[in-house]
Amino acid sequence: MACRDIPKAYTAADEIRQKTGNGNIVVKKLDLASLKSVRELAKYVQENEKRLDVLINNAGIMMCPKWKTEDGFEMQFGVNHLGPFLLTNCLLDLLKKSAPSRVVVVSSVAHVTGSIHFDDINLDRNYDNLVSYRQSKLANILFARELAARLQGTGVTVYSLHPGFIRTELVRHLFPQWAWWKKMLASVAMMIVKSPWEGAQTTIYCAVEESLANESGLYYRQVNVCGDNGNFQTRCIFIRGGTAHKIHGSVRFTVSWYMFIVTRLLHPATLLHFFFLFTTRGVNNNRFVSMHRSNSRRSD
Repeated sequence: MACRDIPKAYTAADEIRQKTGNGNIVVKKLDLASLKSVRELAKYVQENEKRLDVLINNAGIMMCPKWKTEDGFEMQFGVNHLGPFLLTNCLLDLLKKSAPSRVVVVSSVAHVTGSIHFDDINLDRNYDNLVSYRQSKLANILFARELAARLQGTGVTVYSLHPGFIRTELVRHLFPQWAWWKKMLASVAMMIVKSPWEGAQTTIYCAVEESLANESGLYYRQVNVCGDNGNFQTRCIFIRGGTAHKIHGSVRFTVSWYMFIVTRLLHPATLLHFFFLFTTRGVNNNRFVSMHRSNSRRSD
């Protein structure tokens, strides 16, 4: 277990030992915001482990303020992509030696609206924490696809996935930015999203499911591979091949509707408006629609 918060890591390790009876658990420090820390962990693994059957790049950060990593990179791009990228590449020889082995990259559905800003990778000119998060998650997908292509024939397979919306501390940086009523709605929403146990299932599926042994470079969601038939949850047309223009053109409509549901219909402002609509008698529907549009613009 490679973790940044060592006390929490030891607590989790003890719980695993108690519930599984497996005492063979090692906790090591890893700060993905430090490339030095990444190299130190990779060196430890290389020197102390004979095999590496599965590498799961799970850690991440979401929509934080404009912070920099120890090496001067934008924090979300550094932690979500550059750190796992370096760690994976440092451990490739051991993964190949251990084949059949797997690399699992935890991405996000946010990648569907992401872009890589090659001319301003740190977003110094116009920082936006959501744009940054989307960029880092798209980088995860691109990395997984390219790594899979380069590792063909080695016995190392690669998987990327969206774990779902999970009740964790990942959204902790959003709360200070929200008004009180958004915090209240978000607190209610957190009670109906996936638990950490539920959110881990797609990751576990990619790590151990035997039927996936001959698949590599694909994108998974809800404990299944996303199809390439144009349904709303897929970007596998992209994962399976094709140019960026074809990717965006083929799934733009369905992805747009999905993102509309996630970012607009489930937006705290929208939920609050529906609350007033169904709890207030005699509301004029036309007036409600007008109010919703006006307030949505302000909340953006």
